[in-house]
Amino acid sequence: MKESDFMARENKKKEIAELNRKLILESAAKLFVEKGYESTTIDDISKDCEFSRRTIYAYFQSKETIMQHIVLNGLEELKNRIAEILDEIKPFVKRYAAICEAMVDYHLKNPNSANQVNAFKPGEMDFETLPDVVKGIFKAGDDINRLLVILIEEGKEEGVVRESTESEKSIFIIWSGMTALIELVNNKGPFISHQFQMTTEDFLRYGFNQIINSILEVRI
Repeated sequence: MKESDFMARENKKKEIAELNRKLILESAAKLFVEKGYESTTIDDISKDCEFSRRTIYAYFQSKETIMQHIVLNGLEELKNRIAEILDEIKPFVKRYAAICEAMVDYHLKNPNSANQVNAFKPGEMDFETLPDVVKGIFKAGDDINRLLVILIEEGKEEGVVRESTESEKSIFIIWSGMTALIELVNNKGPFISHQFQMTTEDFLRYGFNQIINSILEVRI
C-alpha cells in the first residue's frame, strides 16, 4: 500500500470517529436536558444515537466522561466566540454587549455545560492525575477568564473602565452576575415580562448594564 493511500485511509478513519463521537455527544446532551443526567442511561443514549453500547464505550469510558466532553465543548465554543469578539469589536461597550449575547447563547445552546460549570464546587484535587478532558475544562475556563481580563484592561486603556478596578476579581463578580441574571430570566421569564411590561431581552439588557456599571467611569 502506498503511503498516500495509507494516510488517506487513516484520515478517513479519524473523520468517521469524530463524526461518531459528535453524534453520541449530541444524543447524550439532548437526553440529559430532557430526562436529567441521573435518569439517563447508556442504553438510552445507545437507542437515541443508534450506536451499540460497545461502540459508545469505544469512544467514552462512562456516562460521566460523556458529560465532561459536553462541558468542554460548550466552554470551547464560548471561548472561541469571546476571542472573536475581542478581535472584531473594539469599543468597550459594544464588546461587552456582544459578550453578554455570547453568554446567553451559551446557556441556551449548551445548558448541560453551563449548569455543570455553575454547580461545580472546587476542592482539593491533584491536577496531574485528572483525566485529560477535565484538564481541558479547567484550561478552557482559565482561557475565558484571561480573555475577560483583557476586556477589562483594554477598557481601562479606553478610559471607559475605572483605573482602580481589579480586573481578575471583577471578572468573577461579573461572570456570577451574568449567570444569576440569565438563570433568573430562564426560570421566571413570563413573570418578569408581565411584571415590568418588557421583553426578557430588554430586561437582560437592563440587567447586564447594571452589572457593568459598577466598574465604569460613566454609567450606561
